Amino acid sequence: MTKTVKKNTNDKRSLTRRAYDEIKWRIIADKLHAGSLLSEKSLCEMIGLGKAPVRAALSELKHDKLVDVVPRKGFFVRPWSMEESQELLHMRRIIEPKLAAKAATAVTCEMIKTLRELVMDSANQVITSNRRVLIENDNNFHVGIARASGISVGAEIVQTLKLRSHYLWHVSISNQKKLEQVQMQHENILKNIVERNPDGAQRAMLMHLSDLGTY
Repeated sequence: MTKTVKKNTNDKRSLTRRAYDEIKWRIIADKLHAGSLLSEKSLCEMIGLGKAPVRAALSELKHDKLVDVVPRKGFFVRPWSMEESQELLHMRRIIEPKLAAKAATAVTCEMIKTLRELVMDSANQVITSNRRVLIENDNNFHVGIARASGISVGAEIVQTLKLRSHYLWHVSISNQKKLEQVQMQHENILKNIVERNPDGAQRAMLMHLSDLGTY
């Protein structure tokens, strides 16, 4: 009986994660536009899942500040402004270069392997301009570096800042040349981390984040 309950719980979490990932992608890709009203019924039909996982996913997205709740109306895709995005990017420029420097002294062999796999996969995705996978890899790369620093709260902060500034990805990385540029910058950041060069890793991350503010 215990095993059945545990399996059902895991199934529910798995469905919630699927719903969360699908809705989040549509928001990040601007397929669900800022200010759009999100009804549970339409989302269920859109992603092919039931109300329970969709409702749970919307609750998580609210926590991530990707959606807002308006009483008696429902969920809306959270509006954004360039000013807010620039503020979030400013915070990333303060935090992430320092985490990259720390990662260069604390990274494990296992984490290097994970980061290398992400960068190698992104190189292949750049060729086909697979923006969905590139967005996911970009997020995992930055959060992964924060985790490699050994500062657990750093990964939580970076994850939050990355999610809330997701619109900048589309604004600043709008063509193939930009995709290739970001790929080279990621490779340079990782190179310095692998070489245990904290100053180089910090400079490479700051240069990367500074370029994101130019478009």
